[in-house]
Amino acid sequence: MKVLHLPYNVASVASTSVRMLNKYGHEAQGVVIAANTITSTDDIISLKPYILKKNASGIKQRLQYIQTLYKLIKWADILHWYWNESVLPLQLDFRFKKLFNKPGVVEWLGSDIRILEIELQDNPYFKRANDHYGQTFKVTHYNDSYKVQKEFLENGFEPVVTTGMTSYLIPELFPKYYSLRQRILSDNFIPKFPDANNKRPLIIHSPSSPEFKGTEFILQAIDKLKPLYDFDFKLVIGMPHQQALELMQQCDIYIDQLILGCHGYAACEAMAFGKPVICFVKDSLLNEYPPSLPLVNANPDNIAHVLADLISDSQLRHDLGIKGRAYIDAFHDEKKLTDEMVCIYEDVMRKHALKKINAPS
Repeated sequence: MKVLHLPYNVASVASTSVRMLNKYGHEAQGVVIAANTITSTDDIISLKPYILKKNASGIKQRLQYIQTLYKLIKWADILHWYWNESVLPLQLDFRFKKLFNKPGVVEWLGSDIRILEIELQDNPYFKRANDHYGQTFKVTHYNDSYKVQKEFLENGFEPVVTTGMTSYLIPELFPKYYSLRQRILSDNFIPKFPDANNKRPLIIHSPSSPEFKGTEFILQAIDKLKPLYDFDFKLVIGMPHQQALELMQQCDIYIDQLILGCHGYAACEAMAFGKPVICFVKDSLLNEYPPSLPLVNANPDNIAHVLADLISDSQLRHDLGIKGRAYIDAFHDEKKLTDEMVCIYEDVMRKHALKKINAPS
């Protein structure tokens, strides 16, 4: 089976998935556009961002993109798409998919289909952030999400979703979907549990989007706690992915986010390193996670109190770190998730083959 991952590398998930599949005996390639410094592009083709001007250089670049995607889509048995849009002129990438009659799955990862109207109902912190940041805050209205999902349905994609994304799928378009947990190369993460005797912990927060992650509330809590407790704090922004991971491995407390209501890939990485993770999980999602999820639930209103408890209790930090790594081994094991990915691909390819057989001649 030949699997092509494209066209964006959000949270390094395309790169990670390609590496996992190849590691366990499958054949995968990836091609992504405009990868940034905070993601890993190991083992995938990373194309430069579009030249916006339609001058000679811009036209030459577009032709190169078209040629690259044409060859790779023709090569693949199945496509694994990330994010919410076609990236070639005239939607040629979708047209190539149809031309070569390729099955495909689409994995939406957050604000590409996140529906504001749903968040306003069950997430007060999202509402607060949306009111504060306005148009600069990443959000999708229902009608926009509907258009995105309908377009992918019409182009023959089936959805794959992680925990926290299921509520945004529109049932009339996708009554059925595939579930797949967030993927990391868990075997690459050597745990370094917080020292139970360390009285000066290092706290790290590395937001990909400070507005999304509630960074301002974290900084306010840090300023409030500095005169009262002995600790170090590092805000990591724009650092290359590997360097950020090396720093994460050294920390004693990792803060993921306080707004979105579900944990991200960075939380998985931190737990894999054996770190206690602070993260806001909204009430409506608590039952979708395994009961053993060891995240320390916090929000903008209580982050200072939650941090104070962890700063003061080194044994608690150590114990939560051990629970975090055990959780990753149980639910985010790379071999297990690779097998689940392959099962999804096989099922989608099987259904696609049946459609071909039953299609009117």
